[in-house]
Amino acid sequence: MKRLHDWSHKAITQEQDDRSKSCENNKESIETLDRTTMTIKPKLKDLENTTSKRKRGISADIEEKIRRHRTPSPLRDGLGRGLGGTIPPPSPPPEPPPPETRITLGQQAAPVPLVKKEPRNLPHPPKFDGTSSKLEEFVQKFDKIFERIPLSYSTTSEKILYLSDLLTGRADVWYRATQHKHLPNEQTKWLERDSYGRFKNEFMEAHRNHHEQREAKQTMLKDYQRKGERMVDYISRNRAHQLIPCLLREALWEHLVNSIQPEVRTHMIRTSTDKDVLDKVPTRNEMCFHTIANARLTL
Repeated sequence: MKRLHDWSHKAITQEQDDRSKSCENNKESIETLDRTTMTIKPKLKDLENTTSKRKRGISADIEEKIRRHRTPSPLRDGLGRGLGGTIPPPSPPPEPPPPETRITLGQQAAPVPLVKKEPRNLPHPPKFDGTSSKLEEFVQKFDKIFERIPLSYSTTSEKILYLSDLLTGRADVWYRATQHKHLPNEQTKWLERDSYGRFKNEFMEAHRNHHEQREAKQTMLKDYQRKGERMVDYISRNRAHQLIPCLLREALWEHLVNSIQPEVRTHMIRTSTDKDVLDKVPTRNEMCFHTIANARLTL
């Protein structure tokens, strides 16, 4: 028992001695680091001062070079002239201010162009629910509004958004399903010259009565210019027919050419410089009516 006690006491004593030695070693290491730090601090301060001085010197040199470059020098100009350099011409003197214009009693001031103001508070068309019988009246009212106040609705987006505010029922459902195609945005870039016109054609195509359209088309194609009928009356009647079927430009031109009197076709060929004038389709539907009407006026 005594041996075990002696062994334990010896082990504890040895452990205490080891800890004391370890503490002394750590203390010496800390003192060494402190001395090293105190030695390095002045060197770092000197390095910072040297760096700041160099930066100030470099900045001063750059500013001096810029100043010398901007300042004109006769020596530099002479060297440039001797080496074949060119000297920029002197800047022209400033223009004198315009003389004051005074209006005497016998003179009149120049008329100032007046800007025509657009009418305000125009009545809105009634809402459209998709009924085909109300389609033509609804679209015509919008066309009149856009003609009377073109500055208020100058873009495709403004026209389409204004029209869409008055859609209800089936018409509103159609617009919501297709608005991504009609409204221009940054991705599609669909701002073209007649994009509203194409929107109106698709809108009317979606809501008109197609049975009525087929019947109107058949009626129009069977309508010929009567003997002795004035061309103005015939063109007006065909314009009214065209509102419902909306024939394509090629079909409309073919119908007008085939339905007029034979002497009108003969006169068009004889007076035109192009002998194939009847085979060339005009660029727009309205030009088809104008071309036929003008041919008759020259008879």
